[in-house]
Amino acid sequence: MLLGALVHHGLLEDVSLRIALRFVAEALAQPPGNKLLRFAQLAVGEFRSDIGAWPDFCAQLLKVHEWLSGHFRNSAACMATLHSESQWR
Repeated sequence: MLLGALVHHGLLEDVSLRIALRFVAEALAQPPGNKLLRFAQLAVGEFRSDIGAWPDFCAQLLKVHEWLSGHFRNSAACMATLHSESQWR
């Protein structure tokens, strides 16, 4: 998946990265069977090891209950990131 690989390898920065992550988060909120949902799942699969680096993205993912139910490892990484971020505020 090209978008996920671009994110994973750090080839998107600043505005481009924020737009890509927002698009993926919105696509993850699509109903089951939707092609955008599958696209987003594949993209996240490419950069899941980096997911904790983006607390805002994690916050969006935690709002998408359908996606989280099947991806506990990613949601745990997000929750840990958000918890550590909240301690610094």
